[in-house]
Amino acid sequence: MFKSVAKFAAAPLLAAALMSAPGQASTSFDLFGSYNAIFFGDYSLPNSDVEGALAVGGNASLSSFSVGDKLSNPDYALVVGGNLTTGSGRIYYGDVAVGGEANLDSSVYWGLKNEGQEVTSDLPIDFAAVEQLAKDTAAHYAGMGATGTVDNAWGTYTIGNTADGGPQVFNMTADQLKEAHTLALAFTPSNGSSIIINVSGSIIDMTNMGFFQTASQNILFNFYEAETVNIGSVGIYGNILAPTADFVTQYGQINGVVIGGSWTGSVQVNNSLGFNDDSWVPNEPSFPTIPGVPEPATWLMMIFGFGFVGLAARRRKGVRALTA
Repeated sequence: MFKSVAKFAAAPLLAAALMSAPGQASTSFDLFGSYNAIFFGDYSLPNSDVEGALAVGGNASLSSFSVGDKLSNPDYALVVGGNLTTGSGRIYYGDVAVGGEANLDSSVYWGLKNEGQEVTSDLPIDFAAVEQLAKDTAAHYAGMGATGTVDNAWGTYTIGNTADGGPQVFNMTADQLKEAHTLALAFTPSNGSSIIINVSGSIIDMTNMGFFQTASQNILFNFYEAETVNIGSVGIYGNILAPTADFVTQYGQINGVVIGGSWTGSVQVNNSLGFNDDSWVPNEPSFPTIPGVPEPATWLMMIFGFGFVGLAARRRKGVRALTA
């Protein structure tokens, strides 16, 4: 099981000019509407992308990647509680917050610099509070009674229709999900409806399977007992909530919000925010609104290779650009 990282000490020598003071205003945190992917432990993404905003409580390692290319005027595209290390890639549109050290490939560094995007050590969210919110949400949905059944016909598992008027809840086991070669819906969800699929079991496999294609905002897969989630060769439509699980992924895509313990692998996460359920309003935490800060001219001096400047950069913690 992943190890949750709730607190990080800021790098002691981080450039003071990159520090932004907390603002007075606060913003309520929307679990399914704030970030495209949220992980409370470490995160490793090679050769893939997250189209929306990404939040990582632990350390993040990104290579041949992009983050945030489908965002529109976000405050932050990437938030990392620990250290951030990147290979070649691009972070689009929003600012970057890193609680530890930011070791950026030159392509990432100049991409941020040229677009006026800032790097700050002030984290806009409290990962411990968000983790608790995710666990509370998973437990709440797991405790809801089923309103319909899931039928199996030779490996095609079909989620049946139920009466309108509230969340439609279905129960499956991890063994059933692993056995399924196709997951189908017997109905077309109406606008604003919510479908909750509670899946019990510690090891979840969603691999080599066909999948229904419907609005991701209608669907939530609640892996409330999961310790490991394996995803591969599948295109998933729906949000995934697995706050205590390590995700191991290869090949495929997720169209929806993903919330988990840790992540390793190259499955693409496509930007599709929101889950349509007004039946339960959790006690959402509020975090101070952190204003942007001007980037100092001395930030330019933190690229390796510029003579004595390179030596200074190597001796300094904080934001640094690595040679390509």
